[in-house]
Amino acid sequence: MSLLCNDDERTFFVFPAKVSAGEEREFETSLALSNSFLQGARGNCRIKAEFVSESAETAAFKITESISISLSINRSILEPGDIILIEGEAIKANKKPANGYAQLSVTGTNISAAKGVENGRFLVELSLPEHIRAGEYSVMADVYEKDSEGKISNNGIATAGITIKQVPKVLEIVAEKQDYMPGENLSIKPVLYDQTDEIIASEISIGVFDTNGNDVFEKLIKSNEEILLYLEKNATAGKWQIKAKSMGKDEERLIFIKENEEALFELQGNLLKIANIGNVPYRKNVEIKIGNETEIRQPDIAVGESIIYELEAPDGDYEIIVNDGISAIKGSSYLTGNAISVNEMISAASIFIRHPLVWVFLVLVMAMFLFITARNVIKRNVSVSTMPSAEKSGFVKVRPENPGQKINASERMGRGIEARSSGGYEKAVGERTTMSQIHQARQSEHRALIRGVKEAESTLVQKGVKEDACIAVVKLRNFEQIRRMPESIKVIDRIPEIAYESKAVLEIAPGQISIILSPTITRTFGNDSGIVKIASKIANSLNEHNRKFDKKIEYGIGVNAGAIISRIENNQLKFTSLGSTLPLAKRIADAARNEVLLSKEAAHRAISEVKTEKKDIAGVEAYSINRIVEREENKEFIRKFLERQKGHERETSKAGLDEML
Repeated sequence: MSLLCNDDERTFFVFPAKVSAGEEREFETSLALSNSFLQGARGNCRIKAEFVSESAETAAFKITESISISLSINRSILEPGDIILIEGEAIKANKKPANGYAQLSVTGTNISAAKGVENGRFLVELSLPEHIRAGEYSVMADVYEKDSEGKISNNGIATAGITIKQVPKVLEIVAEKQDYMPGENLSIKPVLYDQTDEIIASEISIGVFDTNGNDVFEKLIKSNEEILLYLEKNATAGKWQIKAKSMGKDEERLIFIKENEEALFELQGNLLKIANIGNVPYRKNVEIKIGNETEIRQPDIAVGESIIYELEAPDGDYEIIVNDGISAIKGSSYLTGNAISVNEMISAASIFIRHPLVWVFLVLVMAMFLFITARNVIKRNVSVSTMPSAEKSGFVKVRPENPGQKINASERMGRGIEARSSGGYEKAVGERTTMSQIHQARQSEHRALIRGVKEAESTLVQKGVKEDACIAVVKLRNFEQIRRMPESIKVIDRIPEIAYESKAVLEIAPGQISIILSPTITRTFGNDSGIVKIASKIANSLNEHNRKFDKKIEYGIGVNAGAIISRIENNQLKFTSLGSTLPLAKRIADAARNEVLLSKEAAHRAISEVKTEKKDIAGVEAYSINRIVEREENKEFIRKFLERQKGHERETSKAGLDEML
């Protein structure tokens, strides 16, 4: 007997047999399809039997080594570090389950595992490394059986696709350098990397903040995209912060903006304007050459400010060169005068700031003028008559604030309860009311309107008065814990009373009171030391409470001075803080720990009456109070002056009455 496969014939059974005529015999044998026997014979085959001259063949059948494999994976989209569970089924061509071995691997990697196959089934776990590259991969399963000689007899291969995701691991902010000079371009390139340091094509939120925490730049850009940010000449010197955020990753980087002492020179006729366009006070020596003569000036110009010099020379055209070693300008102008000179032009406001005694002189002159004018009017117009009844005409209605009105600060901070409304009264004026009395009555109405303003609201004011205000912010850090304690509520409600004594207005928010001294309300520009005294009184009140009771009030008071735009509306002072006037006071209050701290501007303005010491707290430049100077001699002078003034008025009124009688 032999195996016929295509043109290949292999004999596998030979047996001597003797069969008599008419006799029938059966022969039975088996054939092991081993590799050594088949020697590569595959395909459509038959069994052929031969006896003497007779032969017969079986029906054709197929010999194949193929094993059919089906794979099932728990997840097709994976992350580095995940475990893949692979379940497989292996069936041979004769529909019988395979029993052998399964070798699994991930293409393009060194990940592999082996497992036995029993009754056609296998289950394999593959662990992905943490730093596997993101992309598309194939899981390959090679299932095989071995014959008795240990050689592979049947085998099959199957694959299944998986995807490895990009996982953000590092967010980096790439800057060209660490230190920058104003006027340069700040180069920023944020890059988000995955598990194999490949760039992830994602969007990144980037923000640039100056040394005061102000938002200078904010934008959404692509990963690995470079942006150029021009640094203005007056960009604040110090540490700037760059913040980036993307896909759950945050990164910060510090850069340093150098000091830039720079000025812009502008020549117009006989006037030379020097503007500080840098970020620090400008104090350089400036060489001003007029013709053949040179003048040296050393101005002191604050950031954003400018001064003007008037140039004089004997009548004629002159070449003018201005130079400070870096900036320079050259021009020509027709000048007049007796000799070559460079004189600073001082504005009226500058005179008052530098020489406050001028204010005192002008106030005294104005007071004397008003006194003489009023006395003359009284002499001409005052007459004796009986007071008419309330039903008659000639009333001037005045509605001041209610002196007994009290705002409960603790309730306002906790619940937002509105302040109680104020009352009013009517004042009768005789039928023979003079123009002077009407004018005085109108002034009284205006003063009453101002006095009725006790609340403030920080909002957008488009039309109003620009003025320099002084602001103190009181932060009560543990307000929620103390708001229901009677002894704490009592001292908190004392805060508005202290403020109102100095004509301040308040904006009350949860755990915070903002106290504003506005020239519109106080009718004076000398609020700089007043706001410090208010803050000190409040601090003393809170400290006294903390000495008496176990449950302390944790507070901080920040004081600043700066410009606001304000107007009076609905019995409130509506205001818009310009620059960092209000935000800086809040930041200082946050930094203060049971103390009063002043900003640099507030300390500078109150320097004549408040002695301070510089501190650097949590990156905020602030000044603590060492001593407040009480100028008793000034108070005594004013008191005596007012007493003399009142006596003089009484004598004048009596003389006028006698004259009329």
